[in-house]
Amino acid sequence: MNKNNLPSLLSAGLIWLVLVTAALLSRNLMPLDETRYVSVAWEMWIHGDWLVPHLNGETYSHKPPLFFWLIHLGWAIFGLNDWWPRLVPALFQLASIFLATRLAQLLWPEPNRVYELVPPLLMTGLFWAAFTATAMFDFLITFFVLLGVYGVFIASRYPKHGWFTVGIAIGLGILAKGPVILLHVLPVALLAPVWLSKSSQSWFYWYRGIGIAILIGAAIALSWAIPAAIVGGTEYGSAIFWGQTAGRIVNSFRHQHPWWWYLPWFPVILFPWLLWPSLWRGITRLFKTQYDQGSRFCITWIASVFILMSLVSGKQLHYLLPLFPGFALLASRSLGMLSDWKQPVRQWLSAAILIGTGSMLTALPFLAPRFSHTPWLSGISPFWGVLLLVAGISLWTIHIQRLKIAIHSLAWSIAFICIVINLSIVSQLGPTHDLTRISRQLADYQQADLPIAHISKYHGQYHFLGRLLKPLDVIRDFQLSDWVKDHPDGMVVVYYSDPSRQFTMAPEYCQLFRGGLMAIWPGKLLAQQPQLLND
Repeated sequence: MNKNNLPSLLSAGLIWLVLVTAALLSRNLMPLDETRYVSVAWEMWIHGDWLVPHLNGETYSHKPPLFFWLIHLGWAIFGLNDWWPRLVPALFQLASIFLATRLAQLLWPEPNRVYELVPPLLMTGLFWAAFTATAMFDFLITFFVLLGVYGVFIASRYPKHGWFTVGIAIGLGILAKGPVILLHVLPVALLAPVWLSKSSQSWFYWYRGIGIAILIGAAIALSWAIPAAIVGGTEYGSAIFWGQTAGRIVNSFRHQHPWWWYLPWFPVILFPWLLWPSLWRGITRLFKTQYDQGSRFCITWIASVFILMSLVSGKQLHYLLPLFPGFALLASRSLGMLSDWKQPVRQWLSAAILIGTGSMLTALPFLAPRFSHTPWLSGISPFWGVLLLVAGISLWTIHIQRLKIAIHSLAWSIAFICIVINLSIVSQLGPTHDLTRISRQLADYQQADLPIAHISKYHGQYHFLGRLLKPLDVIRDFQLSDWVKDHPDGMVVVYYSDPSRQFTMAPEYCQLFRGGLMAIWPGKLLAQQPQLLND
C-alpha cells in the first residue's frame, strides 16, 4: 500500500474501530436475521456437521457455509461468544476498504492521488456505516465482489493472474452467499468492450478467460456442494442447486418487489452523497470531459449490476452493499477532478446532517404518546439530540483548509451519528429485542426434559442465545390439542400483536417483543383455555 495513503487508511480504520466497538457494546444479537444465522452456526458446532447447515434440527439451504465456518474458527480460538460472529463481517468490511483503495490506485495512477479519498469516502456513507458489526453475509459478499472486479481489471494487463483471481473470488463468493456473486462480477467482465479501449489480448482470449474463471469458481463451490448434497439428501441438494439460483432470481420466496423498487430508495442508499454540491460539480466535470478508462469501468460496473439486481425478484436494501465501493470509487474520481479540492471549504453538509439528526432525536421523546406501539420512544433522553445539535452548530462555524480533510470530517460526523443512535435508540430497543432471558428460560425447560412447542414459524432466534441442544416443535394453533395429548407436561411459546394484552392469569414467562408480546404457557393450560391463544 502506498505510504502517501497511510493517513487516510488510518483515519478510516479508526472510524471503523469506533463503530465496531460502539455496536458490540450497545446491543446484543438482533432478531431475526442475526440470531438465526448464529443459531445455524451453533447447531453445526454442537453436532460437528461441517457440511450441511441445520436450523432447528432441519437442513438449512438458504445460505452456504463459509460464514458459519468462519464463526467456528473464531469459537475454536476464543471460545463460544456472541461478539465474534459480528466481528467477522466487520473484518471483511475493513478489508474491503483496503481493496477498494488498491483498485483506485490501479484505475487512476496519476499524481493527484485520487485513491486517498476512497477510505474516508466509504466511511461517509451512512448506509455503509450502519451495517458495521452486524452478523450478516453482506460484507463477506462485498469483499469477494471487490476481489472479482479487481481481478477483471487486472486481467486486462495480466490475464493469467487476473482470471485466476476472478475464479477464486467467484468460488469463495458462492460459498459466502451463493451464485448471486455472478450477477455482480460477470457484467463488467462481459461488457469489457465498453470500458476497455485497448487490450493486450484478442476478445476470443478475453472471453475464454471469463469461462476459465467461472470453471475455477464452480470447482471451488462444487467441492462443498456435491458432498453436502449427498449427505443432506435429495431435497437439500435440489434446494442448493436450484432454489438458491433460478428460484431466487425468477420467483423469490422472500422479499419480492417490482423491478423499480430500488429507485425510490436510491437517496437513502447514497445518503449523504447526493446532497453534496462539490460531488455534483465533480461528476458534471467528469462527464463533460473525455472521461478515462477507470471511470468507464466503474460506470459499467455500477449500471449493469444495478439493472440486473432490479430484475431479480427478491430485493432488500442491503443486497446493494457490494455496489457501494463502486460508488465510492466514482465519487473519489469526480472529486479528484475539481481544481479547487485543496481550497478552504465550509462544513455545512456535516453540520446540517448533525443538526437535522439532532433535531429529530430531541423531538422523539415528546412524540412518544402519539405512537402507542412504540412506548420505548419515551425512554430516549433528549441529551443525545442536544449533543448532536451542539456538534453541528460548532462545525457550522469551522472552515476546513482542504476538501480531503472535510471528507474525513464528514466521515467522523456520520460515525458520531451512528454511535449516538446506538446509545439512544438501539439501547431503548434492547428490552424488546433482547431474547437472552427467554432463551435461557427455554434452556432450563430442556434441561428439565420438558418438551417445548413454538406456535407460528420459528426462525431459530432462541437456539444460540439459550445454547439449546434440542429442536423446538413448530406447530399451528389447531395442532395444539394433539400436541398436548402427546406432551402433557410441555411448554408452549405464543406471540401476540397487542403489546398491552392483559391475561386473566399469569403466564410462566412474558415480555414485549418487536411491538408485540410473547409468552410461555403450560400446554395443558392452553388446551383447557384456548381463549389465551386469541390475539
